[in-house]
Amino acid sequence: MMTARRRRLNLGCALLVAFAAVGCGTSAVRSDKSGARRGPVALRLADTAYGPSDDLATFVRRVSEATKGQVRIEVVSVFGGHASDAEAKVVRAVGSGSMDLGWIGSQVFDTLGVTSLSALSAPMLIDSYPLERAVLDSPMAGRMLAGVAAAHVVGIGINPGYLTLPISSTKPLLTPADWTGVGFGHYRSATEEHAIRALGAIPVERFGPYRSKGLSSGELQGFALGLPVYVKLELVEPAPFVAANVVLWPNVHVLVGNPSRLTQLTRAERESLRSALRESGASAAQLATASSTSLLAACALGAHMGLATPEQLAVLRARFGDVYNTLQLDKTSAALLADIEALKAVAVPAKNPIISPSCSI
Repeated sequence: MMTARRRRLNLGCALLVAFAAVGCGTSAVRSDKSGARRGPVALRLADTAYGPSDDLATFVRRVSEATKGQVRIEVVSVFGGHASDAEAKVVRAVGSGSMDLGWIGSQVFDTLGVTSLSALSAPMLIDSYPLERAVLDSPMAGRMLAGVAAAHVVGIGINPGYLTLPISSTKPLLTPADWTGVGFGHYRSATEEHAIRALGAIPVERFGPYRSKGLSSGELQGFALGLPVYVKLELVEPAPFVAANVVLWPNVHVLVGNPSRLTQLTRAERESLRSALRESGASAAQLATASSTSLLAACALGAHMGLATPEQLAVLRARFGDVYNTLQLDKTSAALLADIEALKAVAVPAKNPIISPSCSI
């Protein structure tokens, strides 16, 4: 009898081969008698946001340029209607073939039987943009992507995103006492939910308009976002308090594809998808500059920034012992955590942001 581990390995190999294989024609693509494709291909990409982010929009444009219009990406926005399981629906839609590509947060995969990306959600581990970039530019990224085969999709690439901070409507969340009883909005993730509970808060799966409604109704008193998104979504007024040096986790996005659909592209076209995604990802310096600029903008809009002391940061980290123990039960996650810790040990330590006295608490 084939073991579960062997089945997963075979599935992973099959999906990776599908991405590397020479394209073939199907009824979904026009072809001539020899089976060769005729004309351009349009790939439908599911995205849960209102519209493509800057890096996703850049990816779409560069794919078209690199393939001279032979591959076009059509973004389907607000896929899943901002429901709490919207990102899971994206992965399932790509796996079933009802969508060709999907753009989703890495954190959702641990609810879909995929453990290879969980280390990216380890609380307070990746706490600087250079460290995030170093992790995603290392061989670890390939190991992380290989694991998504368990969800019947092919991992094409991973793009870095903004570091998320705890943001609140009542006070800066700097100590476990501040977190106790707080309704904390988050994207679906078993690891992140575990971390929120470890701090004494109540995890509530809410994003998009449901996050804003939760703040208005009092269901939510906090959430985690990167500063540029916080400002862009106009959340400063309903939630003005930011723990400015408590980095929870990076908001990393993964591009996945349907294995059968990808085989309809030529080898060069498939490589164009990968290279376009790499080129669209922001550098550590770009992400840091955007966050610094957004901090100033948030302050101008009335935000109040609090800085945790080194002692307070240590107390928060100590609360995550059980989260890390759970992650380390999985061999893949344990190995990746160790590798990230090794990179962090030689990285430049994260520095506190500079906050003007008028904005500081």
